[in-house]
Amino acid sequence: MACVTGRVFIAFHITPAGSVQRVKVVKSLWPPFDSAAMQAVRQLRFQPRPPQAQEVPYVVPVNYQIYEDTQAARKASRHR
Repeated sequence: MACVTGRVFIAFHITPAGSVQRVKVVKSLWPPFDSAAMQAVRQLRFQPRPPQAQEVPYVVPVNYQIYEDTQAARKASRHR
Protein backbone atom coordinates (compact mmCIF):
# COMPACT_ATOMS: atom_id res chain seq x y z
CA MET A 1 0.00 0.00 0.00
CA ALA A 2 1.90 3.02 -1.29
CA CYS A 3 0.91 6.42 -0.02
CA VAL A 4 2.08 9.91 -0.93
CA THR A 5 1.50 12.58 1.69
CA GLY A 6 2.48 16.19 1.80
CA ARG A 7 1.58 19.75 2.50
CA VAL A 8 1.45 22.87 0.35
CA PHE A 9 1.33 26.31 1.96
CA ILE A 10 -0.91 28.71 0.06
CA ALA A 11 -1.03 32.49 0.58
CA PHE A 12 -4.09 34.51 -0.41
CA HIS A 13 -6.12 37.61 0.41
CA ILE A 14 -9.77 37.74 1.46
CA THR A 15 -11.63 40.71 -0.01
CA PRO A 16 -14.32 42.65 1.90
CA ALA A 17 -16.86 40.84 -0.33
CA GLY A 18 -15.59 37.51 1.03
CA SER A 19 -13.88 36.24 -2.10
CA VAL A 20 -10.33 34.92 -2.41
CA GLN A 21 -7.73 36.75 -4.52
CA ARG A 22 -3.97 36.81 -5.10
CA VAL A 23 -3.51 33.08 -4.55
CA LYS A 24 0.09 31.82 -4.65
CA VAL A 25 2.21 28.95 -3.39
CA VAL A 26 4.45 29.92 -0.49
CA LYS A 27 6.05 26.54 0.20
CA SER A 28 5.72 23.28 -1.63
CA LEU A 29 7.03 19.81 -0.89
CA TRP A 30 5.91 18.32 -4.19
CA PRO A 31 5.13 20.79 -7.01
CA PRO A 32 2.80 18.49 -9.00
CA PHE A 33 0.10 19.12 -6.37
CA ASP A 34 0.47 22.91 -6.21
CA SER A 35 -2.16 23.72 -8.82
CA ALA A 36 -4.76 21.44 -7.17
CA ALA A 37 -4.12 23.09 -3.79
CA MET A 38 -4.44 26.57 -5.34
CA GLN A 39 -7.66 25.56 -7.07
CA ALA A 40 -9.10 24.33 -3.76
CA VAL A 41 -8.26 27.62 -2.01
CA ARG A 42 -9.79 29.67 -4.87
CA GLN A 43 -13.12 27.95 -4.16
CA LEU A 44 -13.27 29.20 -0.57
CA ARG A 45 -15.82 31.87 0.31
CA PHE A 46 -15.99 33.92 3.49
CA GLN A 47 -18.57 36.06 5.28
CA PRO A 48 -18.72 39.51 3.63
CA ARG A 49 -17.50 42.43 5.73
CA PRO A 50 -18.21 46.16 5.56
CA PRO A 51 -17.08 47.73 2.24
CA GLN A 52 -14.55 49.98 4.00
CA ALA A 53 -12.75 46.91 5.41
CA GLN A 54 -9.27 46.06 4.15
CA GLU A 55 -8.23 42.86 2.40
CA VAL A 56 -6.97 40.28 4.88
CA PRO A 57 -3.87 38.20 4.04
CA TYR A 58 -3.75 34.54 5.06
CA VAL A 59 -1.44 31.58 4.68
CA VAL A 60 -2.95 28.11 5.05
CA PRO A 61 -1.54 24.60 4.79
CA VAL A 62 -3.28 22.26 2.36
CA ASN A 63 -2.59 18.66 3.36
CA TYR A 64 -2.92 15.79 0.94
CA GLN A 65 -2.73 12.02 1.16
CA ILE A 66 -2.88 9.92 -1.99
CA TYR A 67 -3.04 6.13 -1.97
CA GLU A 68 -1.93 3.93 -4.83
CA ASP A 69 -4.43 1.26 -3.82
CA THR A 70 -8.10 2.34 -3.87
CA GLN A 71 -8.97 -0.26 -1.22
CA ALA A 72 -6.43 1.34 1.14
CA ALA A 73 -7.97 4.76 0.47
CA ARG A 74 -11.44 3.50 1.40
CA LYS A 75 -10.08 2.01 4.60
CA ALA A 76 -8.35 5.29 5.54
CA SER A 77 -11.48 7.35 4.91
CA ARG A 78 -13.47 5.13 7.31
CA HIS A 79 -11.01 5.97 10.11
CA ARG A 80 -11.40 9.76 9.85
